[in-house]
Amino acid sequence: LQDLYRKQLAVHEAGSLLSPTTLVRNLSMTFARTDLEAHHDFKAKAEQYRIQLVGDLNKDLEVNSRYNDWDYESDEAFFAQTARFDYQAPALSHTWLTALRPMWLLVAWFALSLLVVSAFPPR
Repeated sequence: LQDLYRKQLAVHEAGSLLSPTTLVRNLSMTFARTDLEAHHDFKAKAEQYRIQLVGDLNKDLEVNSRYNDWDYESDEAFFAQTARFDYQAPALSHTWLTALRPMWLLVAWFALSLLVVSAFPPR
């Protein structure tokens, strides 16, 4: 599914030959870290945390509850010692690498616009 989204983004970038609006939007989303890559990164790290937390909960249940005790609940001490989810966004250097292609396309669009404007000077 993620590859399908990336292909769809490539189609949007190809359509930017008609208008730079898509490129500006993609760059804005990239630097605000609300783009597809940032979403996938957050989702992957949250899933890693969820798997670890469920494993810790299962271990707590195994160690501290009795057989057939369906009323057992982990106490505050368990959650105090459990790692919290602390999302660290990718470094700005990674963001710049992600933004290189749309930035070059935008520069090319600007250069092409200047070329067209200079080819037809005002009278």
